[in-house]
Formats: sequence, structure tokens, C-alpha cells
Amino acid sequence: ESFIPSGSLMKAVLMNGAQPLTGGIQRVPDGNVVNDQPLKEYDGNQGMGRINLVNSVPLEGENNIQLITVNDKFIKDGDKDEYKIKIDTSNGCNEELRVTLAWYDPPGAVGCLKCLVNDIDLMIEEIG
Repeated sequence: ESFIPSGSLMKAVLMNGAQPLTGGIQRVPDGNVVNDQPLKEYDGNQGMGRINLVNSVPLEGENNIQLITVNDKFIKDGDKDEYKIKIDTSNGCNEELRVTLAWYDPPGAVGCLKCLVNDIDLMIEEIG
């Protein structure tokens, strides 16, 4: 089944499969370079890391990614959206579960102190 992915879905897929950068150089606002900075996924030094399509989407002969996507899901204020995913480890699957949530957020009001308009939380629970 094909569809036209939204920008937020593209962002989520690319972020979810990004790989950590190596090195440890950080440019600071004054233009100087700070060496030997620790790098880890999703930090202030490297952001989401480097895009890696092999880690992002199922590619026949390249990976065994099982991808579930939700595109342009509208959630009203106070609503919950729940997904149950069963991971079958009986065939030797030991890969980590990676989940990314991305959405469009309209601009906050001019002069706002808390400019995030949509405050969305992602919770993951392991059962069993």
C-alpha cells in the first residue's frame, strides 16, 4: 500500500534511523571550536546524528527492518492514541525497538514564554 508521506513522517523516519557521529568537535556560537566533546545519540552536540537509510527503511537484501508508520494522524486535545506491538523474539530477533514521534507545531504567539503549542508525550511500556 503506497501513500504520500507527510513532512513530519519523513522527519521521524530519518531521525529514527540516524546513527551517532564520531569525533568530538563542537562549534560554539562565537565561532570557536571545542575539542573532545562526548557524543551520544540525541545530544546537543550532534542532534539526531547522521542520516542512514539502511537504518531507517526496509531495504530488501540490506536489512530486516519491520516498519510501522502512522501518517497525518489528528489527535484532539485530551485524546490518547495507543498502539500495541508484539515483538516475537523466538526466531532470534534481538534488535532494539526504536520509536520516534514527530509532529507539526504551529508558531507560538508573539512574545510567548512557553512557545510549544502542542505538548505531546510518548510513553512506551513493556508488558511481560
